[in-house]
Amino acid sequence: MRNKNFDGYLIEGNSKATKNIKRQRIYWKHNLTVKNKFVDKDNINKIVSDMKIPKKIGLLSLDIDGVDYWVLKALKSLDASIVICEYNSLFGSKKSVTVPYDQHFDRTKKHFSNLYYGASINAFIDLMKSRNYFLLGTNTSGNNAFFMKNIFSKDINKILNEKKIYMSKYRESRDKKGQLTYLDKKKSLQIIGNNIVVDLKDNKKKKIKDLNL
Repeated sequence: MRNKNFDGYLIEGNSKATKNIKRQRIYWKHNLTVKNKFVDKDNINKIVSDMKIPKKIGLLSLDIDGVDYWVLKALKSLDASIVICEYNSLFGSKKSVTVPYDQHFDRTKKHFSNLYYGASINAFIDLMKSRNYFLLGTNTSGNNAFFMKNIFSKDINKILNEKKIYMSKYRESRDKKGQLTYLDKKKSLQIIGNNIVVDLKDNKKKKIKDLNL
């Protein structure tokens, strides 16, 4: 938007954040449409339709700290050249797993640690591969994966020397009072070990502690 004067569409679940965005300079300087709506897999396509977002878009960024995998899987009304997905690095890069679907998923309410949310990067790789996208790589922070449509692969492979997956070094665990505890990955997985994820390879629900993540 800032560099190429593109149009933009933003769906934001938090009403205060929505109001804050509309007070920012980017909102009046550019053609940015903002809708305050909590998305789920059943309403995402209708929201896109109601906002009159064009089917073919340049960039789709999904970051809802919750049932991201299920929403992306349900999203059929957009055809983006590039897709950015936030993944949960704690779930590792060996398994295709995601939190079970919950229409009202709230990351903090689901587990006080704020660590139980989203899906593994392999879950997104498998889903995007089925839709004819390939992985460009991730950001160095290890929380966002970038995908591009296969039709661009030849051109990209000429200039992209390495496709690398980074695992996050975030230590964002919290105690029951909401205070940061700075746990490492091993202890972070232990604290959410009894929580359930869906193993997408066999579509079975399993406890995190029973998986070698």
